[in-house]
Amino acid sequence: MTSAANSGDRKTQLHSKIENLNTQEIVIVDNVVTSIQAPAEHTVLKDSWLTAKEWAEAFLALLRVHHGLSREPLGTLQFEAAFNDASEAAGWTVTAAAGATNRFYDTVIVKDGARIVLRPVAEVDCSQSAERKLG
Repeated sequence: MTSAANSGDRKTQLHSKIENLNTQEIVIVDNVVTSIQAPAEHTVLKDSWLTAKEWAEAFLALLRVHHGLSREPLGTLQFEAAFNDASEAAGWTVTAAAGATNRFYDTVIVKDGARIVLRPVAEVDCSQSAERKLG
């Protein structure tokens, strides 16, 4: 996800791109825009480290787009991608997991000098299950 800087320029570029879309592409873009503009109730927990307005706005927009295009719930990989993109939008340093094939590799986010590690629950559960079987 890219920065919101120069939003006027980005709007102009977006208008230009829309002019070149075919009918079905316009329908899809309209659905995405409609999903982004839909009201959604959300609350940032008090004292949460996820208090950056930019992070919340980006994550909510990505979540809305996902639900505007898919009937499926947000899966682990999509959540990680949205989390990473929102973190970058907030200006945090993100080192994303290299891919789903690199098991137990964490996404690392650095925010205000603090290192935050994101590990999918399925992998943690798998690891704990393996430890129980070995132990």
